[in-house]
Amino acid sequence: MDELYLAHSGKGHDENPPGRGSGRYPWGSGNRKHQHDWDVKARMDKLAAQGMSQAEIAKAMGYTKYDYYTKETKPSISKYKAERQIAVRNIRMDEFEEILWYDSHKDPETGKPYTNKKIAELMGLPNESSVRTKRNNAYAEDPIFKATDQLKKAVKENGYLDVGKGTELYVGLSPDSFKTSLEVLRNEGYEIYPLKQEQNNNPGGNKTTTMVLIAPNKVGENEKQTFKDAYEALKSGKVSRLKDDDDVSNPLSQRVHQWEDPIKVPLKKIEIKYDEEGGTAKDGIIEIRAVKDKDGNIVAADPSLNLGTNINGDPSRYAQVRIMVDGGKECITEKNPSGLKYIKGMAVYNLNLKEGTDILVNSNKSINDGVKKALKDIEPDENLPFGSSVVQQHYIDPKTGKERLSAIQLVGTVTDDDHDRHTEGAWGNWSKNLPSQFLAKQNISLVKKQLKADTLLKEDEFETIMSIKNPTVRKKLLEEFGDGCDKAAEDLKAAPIPGQRTHVLIASKTLKDNECYAPNYDNGQTLALVRFPHAGPFEIPILKVNNNNKEMREAIGKNALDAIGVNWNVASRLSGADFDGDNVIAIPMTKKSKDGGFERNINIKSSEPLKELVGYDTNIYSTKNPRFKDMVDEKGNPTYKYFKTDKDKGKEMGVITNLIMDMQSKGCEDPKELVDAVRYSMIVIDAKKHELNYKQAYKDYNIADLKKKYQTNEETGHVGGASSLLTRAKSPTEVDIRSTTSRIDPETGKRIYDSPKVTQKPVRAKVYAKDPETGKYLKDEKGNKIAETYQGKYVKDKNGNYTYVQGKLGKNNRELWEDTGKVKDLKSSITKMQATDDARTLLSSKPNEIERTYADYANHMKSMANAARKESVLINPTKESKADPIAAKEYSEEVASLNAKLVKAKKNSSREREAQRLCTSRVNAAKEAHPEMYQDYDTEKKLRDRMLKEARIDCNAQKDRIRFTEKEWEAIEHNAISPTKLLSMLDNADADSYKSLALPKSNTISTAKKNRIKALYNNGYSQEEIARMVDGVSTSSISNIINS
Repeated sequence: MDELYLAHSGKGHDENPPGRGSGRYPWGSGNRKHQHDWDVKARMDKLAAQGMSQAEIAKAMGYTKYDYYTKETKPSISKYKAERQIAVRNIRMDEFEEILWYDSHKDPETGKPYTNKKIAELMGLPNESSVRTKRNNAYAEDPIFKATDQLKKAVKENGYLDVGKGTELYVGLSPDSFKTSLEVLRNEGYEIYPLKQEQNNNPGGNKTTTMVLIAPNKVGENEKQTFKDAYEALKSGKVSRLKDDDDVSNPLSQRVHQWEDPIKVPLKKIEIKYDEEGGTAKDGIIEIRAVKDKDGNIVAADPSLNLGTNINGDPSRYAQVRIMVDGGKECITEKNPSGLKYIKGMAVYNLNLKEGTDILVNSNKSINDGVKKALKDIEPDENLPFGSSVVQQHYIDPKTGKERLSAIQLVGTVTDDDHDRHTEGAWGNWSKNLPSQFLAKQNISLVKKQLKADTLLKEDEFETIMSIKNPTVRKKLLEEFGDGCDKAAEDLKAAPIPGQRTHVLIASKTLKDNECYAPNYDNGQTLALVRFPHAGPFEIPILKVNNNNKEMREAIGKNALDAIGVNWNVASRLSGADFDGDNVIAIPMTKKSKDGGFERNINIKSSEPLKELVGYDTNIYSTKNPRFKDMVDEKGNPTYKYFKTDKDKGKEMGVITNLIMDMQSKGCEDPKELVDAVRYSMIVIDAKKHELNYKQAYKDYNIADLKKKYQTNEETGHVGGASSLLTRAKSPTEVDIRSTTSRIDPETGKRIYDSPKVTQKPVRAKVYAKDPETGKYLKDEKGNKIAETYQGKYVKDKNGNYTYVQGKLGKNNRELWEDTGKVKDLKSSITKMQATDDARTLLSSKPNEIERTYADYANHMKSMANAARKESVLINPTKESKADPIAAKEYSEEVASLNAKLVKAKKNSSREREAQRLCTSRVNAAKEAHPEMYQDYDTEKKLRDRMLKEARIDCNAQKDRIRFTEKEWEAIEHNAISPTKLLSMLDNADADSYKSLALPKSNTISTAKKNRIKALYNNGYSQEEIARMVDGVSTSSISNIINS
């Protein structure tokens, strides 16, 4: 390559006056302050003129970066941009100084001050206006260098600063310019490392990458040490972030941390009804002594036991609660020296409790076990004293008028709207779509009906989206709709049955086995109740609504929002439900007829309960059962198994649920086989809670034989695992590793996933100890090879024989691993439904009509998904609409408001990372303080869930979703903002909030939509239900369509 140089025009060096050279700097001195930067920019310009790309220029000039994932050194475009930016800035300062020199001297040719024209000629500038511009703008603040100053100041505090996504908004730069500012800092001795940050809402799952700026004084002697120190700072919450005026403290933060020492109810005020006294019939129900106030309302006799308000702000009649109890000497044990206990369950009012008894606890424990078993020990960690997240309540003391702490703690967490509390009304909003676990065990007519209803709703949504005029909105919603249809094919959930709702169970002793108390339904109406996990029709009770039951009217009122009363026999039939917060789906089978009676609306298949399951006691598999006392190994350790975590229990529950589903889909007609499978599922459900020996139950109930009979793959002979479409749809399979990014195939509409940077990883193996002389593996007393460790050593005895001593394994003494020289292809785990283009490939060898119906539904969903994405590819918002500067000026206030909302929403990514770090540090502190409490995965998960919610409140990391005003949407429709910016806004907005605004303002309803509305009405849905399901149509319009 030719030697590069910087040309400078003006007077020749041998012309006089004023001597050798005409400018400020003598000829040949090379005395510019930033001469190197002139040379750098000149070289960059020349390479660019030769047609080289930025990446090629970066490579030619030696600007590289190390990729921590591919372990490769690559050209760094951001470093190239940074060097260019630095050069441009310094050249500008040199030019300004040169202009100042001319301004302070006279032109020797004229004896007068240099003119701008003359200065431009001497400096080689295009014209005199260039001189004026350089003179006026020299000290204009460069935003990139202003940003670097902000970052330097911020990182100085802790030495570590989060500079990940969203940080650029705090310094007013674009993402590219922000990268440049980071490269500027690198040139000054700072480091930027990508550190993996755990997500507390998905512990053990994929970690996110946080870019951390490290101050020069924190850069270690080598990269490994610097990386280690930075990672420790990340885990301990010592990585700070930039903040600005948007980072106001969240008012909820004070409420979260205003944890007061809970009120302790004296044991003498509590009565316990044990199993022998009838307590089992209402096990889980906590009855609060109540009275009627002057207005006739039922309230707690002791105001400190008031149940607070429901989700509508009215007095609540039931709630899932925790109450601390001072058990005194009677409850003191070695494990619980404080004697503090707590009550857990569903609390209701009782007008008939005698004075002196404020709380009646119904328990299935024996009177011989006493209070120590009937009540639970308080947990040692104040973060989770009740074993789950709770919200403390307050009440107004009627005597003093002052606010006081209540003895009632509601299960839930503190939120802005207080809707995350398990109080009256909280259960009714839960998901209503019907899982195949229930529907696939019903009649084919009902399966087809509900899948068809869901299809009608999807088709209506597709048509509605296609009617939207704004191309950016239409494109985004089409892509989201397509992905939603793919998810529907995977989930296999049908539309809810008309009138279906979720209710929490409340116990009754006076309701009959064929009755329920359900204020949401008409007296005399017939309901079917379903609870999950669901084994079959024998777990579905058919009940008649009796809303005249006095006991339930007094307990939960005649207008209960989402509670249903049943007796213990009914609850037992519902997959062994109890009354401490279990919930069911209520499905109305009849509706009011014109003559005032009831007519059959829908048929739900139900059968008599399996008599072998009635009264089945899972405690026969308790690990405390004497028959297991001899199940020990040679060291005396028990060989029986029970689940230690809900995660393990959940995994096995999925296995047995799939087996029961496959048994029924393949026509299991042997009741004993079904009883065995269901009994085993009941053992699994209670195995962790009651320490049940599920491994022995697995053998006793011949589960291996059932898997062989109903889950054998006829092609491969593999036994176990999903064997029908209904169980295979969500079962995992491995494919070549793929990135989270994808593109849409314009021909098919399918998503094509990109390959990540790294597709293979080295295979590593343990290093096993070998005899230094013979090379043979050394083995322990059991004949197993011994792994080498960091602190291990070889020992030679007096006979010349070698042994290997590992030392105590721990954090600083782990087993040694080494690369084998081999590589392994990385894989991604996806569901089998995601992996196939045709759901019929997942059918069992002899599918029944129900299985084939689900396959047709799944394929229809996949077809709609691809059709929607194909439509989205055809839309090019930047061509169909462009930003209109006139509109932007006309709607300047709305544009400014939208831009501010967007910036505020995007800043949340930085706050969320801070919340995750704060949560991690608090969880680690709690685990260190109470290691015995958090050995259990589930307890730790509860802690993480609570700590994360609180950390998000403390960091104000509550996603500020953009909500558009009508005037702002008017500005958008007039193209006051660009399609690119609008898409960014939509990515940070609630779809429901802009979908209604984007719909055409037309009273015309298509014939297809009218037909779908009529079909839904004929399927039994009310006009109100249809209005909630179908976009853009009012109840009055639906009424006109139905009556037309």
